This record gives sequence, C-alpha cells and structure tokens, in this order.
Amino acid sequence: MSKDEVFSKCRRLYKDILNGYTYVPYHKLYVKHFKEVDVGEISQIKQYIIEESKSKGLKEEKEKVEFLIENELWELEKEQTIESLTEQINNHKQAKTKLFLKAQLNAVQKQIDTKSKQLKDLQTEKDSVLGLTLEKYSDRRSSEQIIRLALFKDKELQVPLFSESEYDDLDPSESEKYIAIYSGAMSEFTNNNLKMISAASFFMNPLMLSKSNPFIFFGKSLTQLTTFQTEIFSIGLSYKSVLEKGDSPSAEYHSDLEKMVEWYESAGNIQQVSEKAKERDGSTVMGASKEELRNITKGENAIDLLKEAEKKGGNLDLEDFIRIHSGD
Repeated sequence: MSKDEVFSKCRRLYKDILNGYTYVPYHKLYVKHFKEVDVGEISQIKQYIIEESKSKGLKEEKEKVEFLIENELWELEKEQTIESLTEQINNHKQAKTKLFLKAQLNAVQKQIDTKSKQLKDLQTEKDSVLGLTLEKYSDRRSSEQIIRLALFKDKELQVPLFSESEYDDLDPSESEKYIAIYSGAMSEFTNNNLKMISAASFFMNPLMLSKSNPFIFFGKSLTQLTTFQTEIFSIGLSYKSVLEKGDSPSAEYHSDLEKMVEWYESAGNIQQVSEKAKERDGSTVMGASKEELRNITKGENAIDLLKEAEKKGGNLDLEDFIRIHSGD
C-alpha cells in the first residue's frame, strides 16, 4: 500500500472513530464502536456464561490439558514450550518499547515474528486435540451477544438490527455471518493504524488546539468516549509530549504516516534514554552512530553495549540485550 493510500485509509478510519460507528454499505448496517460500559456489559455476560457452563460440567482448558497429558494425548514438553514462547514474546515486546535504533527494532521484531509463528503452529496442534473448553465456549457465546449490542439500522444507533425475538430466532450460520461482519468492520482498527491516525496532522493539529482536553476535542465526557477515541487521544498525548520537549520530525516524514509513527516512538525512547543518562555516568546503546549518541546524551558520556560485552569476553547476544532492557 502506497503512503497516499495509507493516509487516505487513516482519514477514513478517523472519520469512523469521530462518528463512533462504521457503516457497512453492502449490508446496509452500522457497527457501533463500544464504550467502556459496553465492554463491561460483554464481560458481565461472559462471566454469566462461564458460571452457567461450569454448573453443566464443561471443563476449563487447564483441566483438559492435564487430562490429555496424563493419557498421553498431549505432551508436557509441548505445553511447556507454549508457555515459554508466550513469555519470550511478551519480553521481546516489552524490550521493543525501550528501543529506538532501527537495527535493534528490526532484530527484536524478527524474533517476535519467528516465535509467534512457532507458537501459532503449536497452538493449532494443541487445539486439534483439545476440543471444546469452557474458555472457547464462553468466548463464542459472548461473541454472539455482540450482534445484539453492536449492529444497528441507523447512524444514531437507536434501532438495533434485530429485535429480541429476531435475535433469538437466528440460526448458528446467520450468527456466524453477522459475527464475521462485525469482525471485518473492526479488523482495520489495529494498534498500528490507531498510532498512524494519532501521528497525522489532521489529528495532531486539533489536539494542540484543544489544549489536551478530551471534552473540548470530542465534545463529550470521558465516560461517553468509545475505546478507539480514548486510545487515539492517549497515544496523541504521548506524541505531543515528544514535540513539547523540543524535537520535531523532518518535513519529508509528514506525508508518510508509517515513518511519522517510527519517528515519534524513536524520539520518545531517545528522550527517555537521555533523561536516564543524566542520572548516571552514561547510557548503554548498542550499535548507535555518533549522531544518535549525541541525540541521546546531549554531549554527555555514552557507553556502547559492545564495550560492555568485552567484560564477558566476547559480545552480548540479542537475548542478553532483551533481558537488560526488559528490566530482568
């Protein structure tokens, strides 16, 4: 997708976020963007389904896994590998939030991608023998409730697509169809797309004018904001703080939202490292250029991680680096 297409897509998604709904023209319906109160209602429904299902004897995943291992239908080693991969991926993601050099970010992302594929393959194998669990059943049943709460005939979100009786009469195939419509409409509101919207001038300029006040920006109280509105406002404030500390992106980045996100996050991490460097004798940076070191330390001393590796008789591998920056 070209940078112009990305920009156009983000403007369209931003329009939907401001409206609080997504219109699906092919099916002539409106998909409501949930507020926190809606998310809470779904959670409450899910908890009721869980309690009801437990009373009917449906087993939790943990119980079924133990049974499968005891009967040699699943391997303990594979289960431990799933747990280990999950923990490693989380550590890598945490470490990534503290990096700013592109080489570092790419290296860690490569690790995340590799381990995520391994995890997905193992999880697929596990699901094939696991069968229906309490968690899967409650997820599916609560997803069905989304049809009732999220789909509307009008943009004011006052007329549900289905009445109570119509909803109760839906057969499983129809339910799956409308769950897919909902999922498709929501699939574009990824974290990365929300970041690009928050980095765009069409969002950042009004944010500056609103003096960081969500009521001025959206014209309603915080409790009335959708989760998407809250998210882009929160991300926008973090990006705004980067600008307020004196940094600004090159003009060439302004038309490329992906590069703008990279710049904001890199600049924000550099500022954090710079602030920490002032609290100690230097900062640890692997593979930083002289220009990057100057940006980080503002002329103060910096210690390259490669020099630190000499103390171990060689060099630090990526796992060492991730462990250091994830705080372990």
